[in-house]
Amino acid sequence: MAPSVQTINSIRSIPFLALACLNAAAPLTPSSMQWVNCSSIDPEMPPALECGQVQVPLDWNNVKSEHIAIGLVRIPSSNREKLGSLIYNPGGPGGAASDVVIAQASGVQAFSEDLVSNFDIVGMDPRGVGLSPRIKCDPDLYNKRNAWFPKDETEYDAMVQANKDLWESCERLTGPLLYHADTIAVAKDLEAVRKALGDEKLNFMGASYGSQIGQTYAQLFPKNYRALALDGITDHAQSATDTFVTEVSTYERSFERFAEWCDENEDCALHGEDVQEILVRLVDEANDNPIPAPGCDDKVCRSNMNGYEILQVTQNGLHFVPVIEPLSAGWVGLAGALAQASQGNATLLSSTSLLAQSEDDPAFAGPAISCLDWISEGNSFWDLKWKMELGRTVAPVTRGVSQSYQIQAQCLGFPKKPTNPQQDMTVKNEGQPPIFLAQSKYDPSTSYVWAENVRKSIESVAFALRDGDGHTSYFLFGELSKMMDEYLIKGTLPSNHTVVKT
Repeated sequence: MAPSVQTINSIRSIPFLALACLNAAAPLTPSSMQWVNCSSIDPEMPPALECGQVQVPLDWNNVKSEHIAIGLVRIPSSNREKLGSLIYNPGGPGGAASDVVIAQASGVQAFSEDLVSNFDIVGMDPRGVGLSPRIKCDPDLYNKRNAWFPKDETEYDAMVQANKDLWESCERLTGPLLYHADTIAVAKDLEAVRKALGDEKLNFMGASYGSQIGQTYAQLFPKNYRALALDGITDHAQSATDTFVTEVSTYERSFERFAEWCDENEDCALHGEDVQEILVRLVDEANDNPIPAPGCDDKVCRSNMNGYEILQVTQNGLHFVPVIEPLSAGWVGLAGALAQASQGNATLLSSTSLLAQSEDDPAFAGPAISCLDWISEGNSFWDLKWKMELGRTVAPVTRGVSQSYQIQAQCLGFPKKPTNPQQDMTVKNEGQPPIFLAQSKYDPSTSYVWAENVRKSIESVAFALRDGDGHTSYFLFGELSKMMDEYLIKGTLPSNHTVVKT
């Protein structure tokens, strides 16, 4: 679901067309590949970074179909006794692993020194994303404000038509890749990359939606991994309604804890105030009259924000309690942004939700992948109306706004049925190394409930819980991060019922 690492805007991605020259120079096959120094392609890239590609079928059901090039970056380990490659995915869907690895190579810590020493750190961008061939759409249609919470059938029909217009542009600009980017295809690409890297077994770390990639890989190739560390767990077996209720519940509880934190911390710009009441009033006012964001100009970010947009960015703002540069301004930053908006200026909130800038903007991949992976369970205004009412009942402050709801609304009008809908996600890996699940107790996006469901669906599994807030845990570099490192490097497992504070 919600990504644990959004595109790091301060780090430039290598242009795909420039990376594509690797094919002309040295054709790659799933059984072998070559690396080049990324700075030879783009002089601004960190000198320690290497770039490569692996050719895979566009359609894994027809391996003789045209091939596409999966883009990779890596930081090679200088340790002669290294354990091979560690492939990383940051979530999303639509998050580019290359952004995170480039950030690490540029001096922003994303991985511990122990991991960097023991593994080649590899960022594999899933098909449709980053350095791989991208999902392309019309940015003007994507940026057009849509009534995701329609008041009547007229607004609903307009929303669905706007969706259809967008998806038709994506089909025209992207071609058949638009319908071959589900998580099953990504997991098969991951296996092809493992083989091309020459690793006997897969080492993988997946955050948020990346945990679904890991689960799917383990279903398909249960004997081909050495270590799968999954952080912030998604559950692809729940129905659309159950997924929605679970996510909005965890968002609501997370915001309650944010309000409690504000009561206890003078660093909170809303300290001493009724934070939940402020959000309710702010959303009501913004839905009546969008709040100006004078620091935005409708080119990079919206020049005003309505209430539902405020609730969307607030959920993302809860992802990290501490400030983690350049990833998150933390809860202090969220409090400041809400305080500013309550005074009539939504610039700080709007600037965290950027508009699409081009036909290959990173924003398009997530919705497209989601429409291939999730059945919405509704195709009428009244279906959506009752879903909205359910959200308000379960979460009266945050009102059902969530990534789950956004997927269900935005995929109405998608041209084809999901190719990888919700399904039994049992992993039959008895006798294989346990898969490590790491989960925070009060995650605003990926619920502890999902993690428990997934834990019970995997035959060989280890589980550890962080008794704390925020989405995913590895970037906090606390106790749970160290446990993940120990698992990935040594195979060390937590004891049953392990609960840590950091």
